Amino acid sequence: MLSLLLALRIFLEISDVEVDDRIFLPIGVGLLVYTLIALFYTYRYREGLEAEQATSDAVEQERIRADVERERIAAASEQQQAELEAETRQAEAEALAKARKKEAKALAKAKKKAAKEAAKARKKAEKAAEKARKKAEEEAEKREKKEDS
Repeated sequence: MLSLLLALRIFLEISDVEVDDRIFLPIGVGLLVYTLIALFYTYRYREGLEAEQATSDAVEQERIRADVERERIAAASEQQQAELEAETRQAEAEALAKARKKEAKALAKAKKKAAKEAAKARKKAEKAAEKARKKAEEEAEKREKKEDS
């Protein structure tokens, strides 16, 4: 701005226009004071801007940490879910093994019971056959006695 003011003054002098220094002097001083104040406040608040940048860096680091933590939690959750599924499958396998064992026991018990019943039936049949044989012998003896008499 000061350079524009100086260029305007030189252009007006070259053009032979009479301009009083009392006009350019306060304008130049005002621009000079404005520039100095702007520079002063720029450097004064520069620390604040650097602190804001440092703060934004810290915020960015916290955001990154939060993202990493969120991913870690998600991975842990997936791992825990996988462990639960594995435990569920193992429990199902154990339950199936128990059911098969119980079924095998029941089948063995049924076979044993059937074998006992078959043994009883065989004994009964043997007793009946023995009884029939004895009866047949008795009748044969009776016939023999009849024939002898």
